[in-house]
Amino acid sequence: MAEDSFEITGVKEICDKLDRLTKNEGRAALRKGLRAGANCMAPTIKALTPVSKDPRDKHRGLLKRSVKVRAGKKSRDTVSIRAGFGKKWFTGPTFYAPFELWGHKWGKRKAKGVIRREGDNRPEYKGNDFIRKAFAQRGRQAADIAKQTIVAEIDKIVASRGKA
Repeated sequence: MAEDSFEITGVKEICDKLDRLTKNEGRAALRKGLRAGANCMAPTIKALTPVSKDPRDKHRGLLKRSVKVRAGKKSRDTVSIRAGFGKKWFTGPTFYAPFELWGHKWGKRKAKGVIRREGDNRPEYKGNDFIRKAFAQRGRQAADIAKQTIVAEIDKIVASRGKA
């Protein structure tokens, strides 16, 4: 299975530099850096996204075309950027993206009592977790780009303060 996380060095240096900024300036620098890292991941996700081989499929290539970098959830102390499909899982024209990612079972669901007696023996489609594969390929590079961009943005903000 692909590695989901890794250690980023130099975070203490970034935190020390962020302490010199206001909260809003720090968030702006973090957002720009995270967006740069996610933009590095998006082409890899697009390249690994499966496309239907059926010429009659009206959604052919829709998932690949809909890979986007968007702002993620945020709170008072959290900033996030995500590379994915649509605004939420299981909605919109790319509702089937999670089925493609994580897999699903074919056929009609049975009642709870029937499943308890007979078991759920529906055929299963194994997912193709292409986002995790993209993370395994380009995750470290994306993190390095994000870190470099954050440091550059912090330096730019500090320099602009000195001129003003």
